[in-house]
Amino acid sequence: MEDFIKILGCRGSVPRDGSEFLKYGGATSSYAIKLGGRLIVVDAGSGIMRIDEILDGARSIDLFFTHTHADHLVGLPMCRPAFDKGFTFTVYGKTRMGQDTKAQLNAYLELPNWPVDIDGLAATFKFEELKDDFALPASDIRVRALDAAHPGGSSIIRFDCAGKSVTVATDCTISECNEADTAAFAKNTDVLLIDGQYSPHAFSGKPGFGHNSWAKAAEFGKLCGAKKTLLIHHDPFHTDDILDEAAKEIAQINVNAEFAREGETVSL
Repeated sequence: MEDFIKILGCRGSVPRDGSEFLKYGGATSSYAIKLGGRLIVVDAGSGIMRIDEILDGARSIDLFFTHTHADHLVGLPMCRPAFDKGFTFTVYGKTRMGQDTKAQLNAYLELPNWPVDIDGLAATFKFEELKDDFALPASDIRVRALDAAHPGGSSIIRFDCAGKSVTVATDCTISECNEADTAAFAKNTDVLLIDGQYSPHAFSGKPGFGHNSWAKAAEFGKLCGAKKTLLIHHDPFHTDDILDEAAKEIAQINVNAEFAREGETVSL
């Protein structure tokens, strides 16, 4: 099968449902990447519940966490592979606030918040620290990570293999302080997934929330030379009608930018 990205979920903060959220989707952040013969998933929001659509017999996943806020992990304990004894998750994430990724996940996945922790799930979970630059074992995939501006920390992650590249930049704020370094990191990426949660007006009142306006996200995609820019982490209050209107604004800023839609597949 050719290399691709599958948008499993691209809503931000909390899942949404209802007829007004059908086009862009209501499931939270999870992005599947088929690259160099490997199946990679970035974040395990409620969107990871769709993972069966693309497993195609795979018995393992390289699961990367940009960070472990609840909307980025809530789907993990209920996705089908987590109940499969023969399935293996190799989990990559950064130690934050003195806790490794397993401890961060268990802060949510244990009583009184949830009845079953990581060790209680049937699948095998192996944990690795997310390094800033390394080769994914037994592959030709180069992985790089860059610290992002987000409360509690977050990582922008780039995957490169055989001349193809994907950069996932959710839950980040692009500003004068980090724009040059972030643009260099994402330079000429084939597909950029970038946080564009807020309208420009709403962003003016939320400068420290760790997200971008959709206008800034579109501008950044153009600045870094991304061949395709998909805006992600849609605000939970932004209906299909609101995002459709915003898409007109985005198209005037960057002809290669659009809002990601849950369930869509993008070829690499």
